[in-house]
Amino acid sequence: LKDHSQHSLSHFESEIIKLPEVLECYHLTGDFDFILKVTVKDRKEYYDFLMNRLFAVVAIGKVETKLVMKAAKTETALPIGKQ
Repeated sequence: LKDHSQHSLSHFESEIIKLPEVLECYHLTGDFDFILKVTVKDRKEYYDFLMNRLFAVVAIGKVETKLVMKAAKTETALPIGKQ
């Protein structure tokens, strides 16, 4: 984000969780403020998401995109109680 005030951070979080394309949102330490896990149909839909949805929330300073090439494992359940 360009602005790191408490209001800006809270506003970003409250607005970003409303977007159906956003599956996960984490506030980070380090070079980036947030990491988002986003799902879209294709690159055009991703571009539309960036330009018309994400950038409309707050002033974004920098975006770095990583695309999943292949999912080797996608499991969310923890093995609690399994032996």
